[in-house]
Amino acid sequence: GMLFESLEMVEEICTRQGVAVSLHQHFGTVIERDEQLFRFLEGSGMGLCLDTGHLVIGGSDPVQVAELAGGRVNHVHLKDVDRELAAKLGGGELDFKEAAQKGAFRPLGEGDVDIGRLLEVLEEGGYSGWYVLEQDTVVESEPKEGEGPVVDVGKSLAFLEEKLNGGADR
Repeated sequence: GMLFESLEMVEEICTRQGVAVSLHQHFGTVIERDEQLFRFLEGSGMGLCLDTGHLVIGGSDPVQVAELAGGRVNHVHLKDVDRELAAKLGGGELDFKEAAQKGAFRPLGEGDVDIGRLLEVLEEGGYSGWYVLEQDTVVESEPKEGEGPVVDVGKSLAFLEEKLNGGADR
């Protein structure tokens, strides 16, 4: 329908300009749940930005989506999440701020997303793009030097380097 026609137009314009396009499925938009995502994958050839956090909030399994989308994934946002809190956020029991305050968003490797397996699936599928680390958090005041969100970001980065480099020093 309308959505696919619009996506095609966007793709044509971007292709002419030499810009790659990626659809970011996102909680609270027209593409947030499995059935909507599968319809997009069937009805459009556009690249997909695979966002692990928004997939889990929408009730999806990021590894399954990566397997289905295959080579279509052209951008990746990595978050690890507590599946139970993510479900409450997805179901409207918690808002985003409450979910973040309760620890819905975890450092990579400390939540319920199988980030290790996801990276394997993506790399096997030939993914060579960026991995964007996202640490959603609520900061009420300026953290002390070396404290606050930077601690979780450090954990995520160490986890990611370990998985992508197989533990080898660069």
